[in-house]
Amino acid sequence: MKKKGNIERMIYLDQIRQWWRTYIESIDYASLLSSLISTIFELVITALIFWVVKKIVDRIVDVYFERDAKRIENRNVGSIQRNKTIHKLVENVVQYTYYFLLGYSILAILGLPVATLVAGAGVASLALGLGAQGFITDVVNGFFILLEHQFAVGDYVTIAGLSGTIISTGIRTTILSGDDGSRHFVPNRNIENVTNSSNTTRHMYVDLYIDPNSDLGSIESVIKDGLSLASSDDRVLGEPEVWGYQRDAVGRLFYRVVFNTRDSDKMAVRSHYYEQLTALLVRNGYKQPVYDSGAEL
Repeated sequence: MKKKGNIERMIYLDQIRQWWRTYIESIDYASLLSSLISTIFELVITALIFWVVKKIVDRIVDVYFERDAKRIENRNVGSIQRNKTIHKLVENVVQYTYYFLLGYSILAILGLPVATLVAGAGVASLALGLGAQGFITDVVNGFFILLEHQFAVGDYVTIAGLSGTIISTGIRTTILSGDDGSRHFVPNRNIENVTNSSNTTRHMYVDLYIDPNSDLGSIESVIKDGLSLASSDDRVLGEPEVWGYQRDAVGRLFYRVVFNTRDSDKMAVRSHYYEQLTALLVRNGYKQPVYDSGAEL
């Protein structure tokens, strides 16, 4: 019985080897290699054509918006921020379209029935549809934000509890650069309430403490001469307002100057002019008095 079983096993293995040999010999390697080379060639040519077309479209878009920006600067018509925002949005649309068409073409070259897959994927389509609800909401919100001029690239805003400068507005997300340098990626569907502070004028106080025993008239002249620097500063809106000598809650004498500036520039303006005016007083022999840090304010 054992010998009979071994014979049957050998016959079975011999049949498998015969089938494998027949299968290998039936393969047309020349045709297979030719088809493989042809497919690879089509893929390379297709990817190259799409890449060239995308580069041409990108260049056309860049040239158009560069000319539009120059027109805005020369004629003072329109908004540079809006130009940058629409430019970025168009770039995103071109990029997504490029990837979609390239992927579709590659699947078609590989012989996959793309139309059949799309038509027959009922359950997958439902799942994708549910998952795409957020994406569609992002896109719709992005277009409404653009149309309603809620904000543009370069604006200082507060969105969903996050404050920062808009550096990019895409069809899905808006990117903020925070005050600490961090980047916040906010999906457009989460943008419900927006506080745009870019067009808000803020009054920034620069208070210079003065020794009451100093020559107050001379100090005032030095400060007013120093304020002439603000006329060439784009961050300062209008002329600085001189409120003059005042006293704080504990009676200390100080000289107050008020700068009108945008919300996004308020801290930079305060720091810059406090430093400049303090240095100017020191150069003219006037030092601000040093008070006890524990004094009540």
